[in-house]
Amino acid sequence: MPPMNIWLPCNLVRNTQGWPALLPWKSVNSDLGAWALSIKIWYMTTLILRQACRADAPAIAALIGELMPYMLLTPDGAGAGRFIDSLSVAAIERYVVEPDYRYMVGLTGSTLAGVVALRDNMHLFHLFVAPSLHGQGIGRQLWIAARDAALAAGNTAGFTVNSSPYAVPVYERFGFAASAPRIEQHGIAYIPMRLLP
Repeated sequence: MPPMNIWLPCNLVRNTQGWPALLPWKSVNSDLGAWALSIKIWYMTTLILRQACRADAPAIAALIGELMPYMLLTPDGAGAGRFIDSLSVAAIERYVVEPDYRYMVGLTGSTLAGVVALRDNMHLFHLFVAPSLHGQGIGRQLWIAARDAALAAGNTAGFTVNSSPYAVPVYERFGFAASAPRIEQHGIAYIPMRLLP
């Protein structure tokens, strides 16, 4: 059973329920050279999706801060001051209330699991997942929610994103393709990508 998405307004209590799912899988025991049948227990947590609000800005900025090394050209952030400032609490507080942005958060319980933002209903401005939750499908759930909201709001032109080199495989799995070569400027590296309708 896939994780379930629940939409809540910003001011409701953040709560979630999870459920265990048993999934049989086979693994090779190289010492014995035999197949062994095992049971793997997956705990799928409900992802609560809601519109971001100003009160979320500190948690969003902290989550993005954990991922900063994947975006910067140098560990000390040389030349990336403007980019780093664009991810500050004050900047995010502005984004979540500006009409050109659709900013959503995904929560597991009361914990911020990830964030997604579209600008002008077509540019994937932010998509970040807490490092401890990478590889669990949360990014895909956030992307699908943002994409579906944009399509419902009339997007017929497709989507763009400036991907960090690290995230290119994720966006390729979503259907994006590079639209220009890698760009290095202002202390960061990114690859412009596009997803056609």
